[in-house]
Amino acid sequence: MKTLGELLHTARFAKNYSLEDIALITKIEVKHIRALENNDYTSLPHSTFTKGFIRSYAKAVDKNPDELIAVYRRDSIEQAQPSPPGGRLNFSLKSSILSMSKSTLIPLVVGLLVFFVYLSFQYRALLLPPSLVITQPSPSAVVVSPVTIEGKTTPDSIVTINQDTRIKPDQSGIFLTQINFAPGDYQLSVSATNRFNRTATVSLNISVISQE
Repeated sequence: MKTLGELLHTARFAKNYSLEDIALITKIEVKHIRALENNDYTSLPHSTFTKGFIRSYAKAVDKNPDELIAVYRRDSIEQAQPSPPGGRLNFSLKSSILSMSKSTLIPLVVGLLVFFVYLSFQYRALLLPPSLVITQPSPSAVVVSPVTIEGKTTPDSIVTINQDTRIKPDQSGIFLTQINFAPGDYQLSVSATNRFNRTATVSLNISVISQE
């Protein structure tokens, strides 16, 4: 079964026309005529224009345009069949899938990472007591009244001093208060309890002296 290119080539030779003769008669560029005869449809424009070329070429060599266009449809369908594994079409498909996978995978990975970080913090808060650091006063400090008590814990905690004074830390977890003490030796017990009822406690001894 002859291809479109073979039929056109044979008809042109029968008329003793060169490629340039056909180009002159049909006003089609030589490169497109050569592509038609070589069945090189990838070098031709959209099928609508290609069919127009075939009609003009068919009339120039006294052939039935409809028959040649039918052959063109058959040949173009065959050329459009999937190429073997590893072929250009397969490679293009793999590239498209890979590109699409990257564009969807990155946000997914970032989202999962954020979720697991959040989950680890929640898990830590559920099982472990909150962090608690006392910055003032220092252990065994000698101070005057009122005594400044300052420290840092988790923002969701409630701070209790000597099971009496309760403080809510600010958004960064810092707490600060002053308590009046009579002169003497004291043991400060500072506790921080988070929303999961986990408690951390720091105890330190201080000496309060009278202010002269």
